[in-house]
Amino acid sequence: MDLRQVIGFSNGKGVIQMKSKRTTGFIIDDSEYVFSRMQFNQAFEFYRKDKKAKVLDLEYDLAEAVSVSREAVHNWRQGYNGPGDLSSIKKMAELLGCNYMTLLEVRKDKKMVNNYTDEQMDSIKKIFDAISDYRFYIDITEQMILSNTEFAESFFGKINVSDYGGYSVNDLGKLYTKIYGTLIREYGTLHNTEIFGEMEKIINDLGIAADYVCKYTDNPNPDENYNIEEYRKYTGVLRTSWEVDIIMKVYNITPEEYENTCENGKLTKRQQAAVKRLYNETLNYIDDVIYSNGYQFEDPADFSDTSLLKSDLFDHVFAKELFDLWNHEVFGELVRASRDFENSLDFLDERRKPTEAELKRFFDARVKTVKNLFEVVDKYC
Repeated sequence: MDLRQVIGFSNGKGVIQMKSKRTTGFIIDDSEYVFSRMQFNQAFEFYRKDKKAKVLDLEYDLAEAVSVSREAVHNWRQGYNGPGDLSSIKKMAELLGCNYMTLLEVRKDKKMVNNYTDEQMDSIKKIFDAISDYRFYIDITEQMILSNTEFAESFFGKINVSDYGGYSVNDLGKLYTKIYGTLIREYGTLHNTEIFGEMEKIINDLGIAADYVCKYTDNPNPDENYNIEEYRKYTGVLRTSWEVDIIMKVYNITPEEYENTCENGKLTKRQQAAVKRLYNETLNYIDDVIYSNGYQFEDPADFSDTSLLKSDLFDHVFAKELFDLWNHEVFGELVRASRDFENSLDFLDERRKPTEAELKRFFDARVKTVKNLFEVVDKYC
């Protein structure tokens, strides 16, 4: 039995994925169109049922048609990102047997406002970050245990995981107390708001999930007296898009409005601060990859396990800044600016020394990523 597949892991790296709001627009007959998640899913389901195809098989077929990963197609179906060129949309429409315009909709840019004061927004962001941190540490604990029990025992037993942004299993209870303390401190500002209760419920659900993750460490063999359904039920919060739920409640918007809202104007002070944080964290991540592993990657096997944690920590930083940047195109630009560097690290997943061509690609991607980051910051800040 592969427990990772049963409870919802999509790959060996676990459930944390870097996702960005799609921002690509296509000018057709003087109107700007964007990829429509809703209409794509309708065409997807109609074709799947008509052909009696499996979801995964159809995702793989679409991915092959447009030369992307299956995960990319899955993310498009969930409303994250979207094809970056019209030719890909046309190829998918051809496979699904529909007109490519069926997969598009007119862009509806809408200035989003909320009914909270600046002080309340600061409090919500503090709790949002605390929840994001707590979930990240539980995620890391779970995926390390499920993907490699022997490594997990070594990792959590011998390494100071706080150096890598993680916590050991035994520390999750202490962390829950710390996160709940953040919630209590902001009660005075948010006590009369609905969002406070929503965030408190998420923290409580995560606390229960942490208990079940810890329970698993006492019985690492799922074939022996382990209730998979119970585990999946009580850790389900780890596989939800709670960040999006909070954003929609704060701004009182629908899923369709969340998906389609994209601003490209001047950043607010809050947004500028978020951009600068992402800029600095991306540069720190690049330095960590290089200096913790050596310029020639002589023994990538030693680095691969901890690189999973560092990569997920990097993704986690982006997820936290979604709170302030969800409705602005700068978020997608920052993600794209770092994508070449992320893609140049494929050899680390395979735990092997890179070829000369891969090493060149890695350092070229590093230079390109830094240059792209400079351009984004100059453009918006």
